[in-house]
Amino acid sequence: MADEQKLPIPTSHAEILLRGEVMRLFSHIEKSLSAIVLFCQNDVVAETQKDEAIKFKGMMLHQKIERAIELLKKYHPKVWEKNKQLFEDLICLKKFRNRIAHCPISWDEKDPEFFTIWDIDTAEDNIQYHKGFKYTVTECKRLLDEIESASNKLTEILPDILSKYKELMRIILVGRTNK
Repeated sequence: MADEQKLPIPTSHAEILLRGEVMRLFSHIEKSLSAIVLFCQNDVVAETQKDEAIKFKGMMLHQKIERAIELLKKYHPKVWEKNKQLFEDLICLKKFRNRIAHCPISWDEKDPEFFTIWDIDTAEDNIQYHKGFKYTVTECKRLLDEIESASNKLTEILPDILSKYKELMRIILVGRTNK
């Protein structure tokens, strides 16, 4: 307990803030990914003449990323080419997000700048075990900046995609008109 006093806040509070900030930033990323998939679905319907509902409830983050990539490649290739790196970054950042969201954290008692996230890893013989992945608070700040940057970039590409669907945007923003 005495070591926790070295931080301006207890490590448990730091952990809550870290987990909360990562999830807050990724909620914006998921919203933007959902918008891309929803709007591109109009192209799918136009091409296939089938209007199948998208089941976002229960759709995992990696599925949203993969679907957005697939749709951008097919229906917005210029946007895709310009933003390939963004999606590669999202895939890498997702691993950190998943660890923060789902794994226990232990703090270094001697230096609370360091902590370990305990995730499941798989050995060469396919045996799974808990493995500690070490991070520093400084490294996490950098990752948070990268996540926020990715979120902002994803938001910035939305107008390029949405401009194709002006009427649908009007309905979403203004609401459906009752006739």
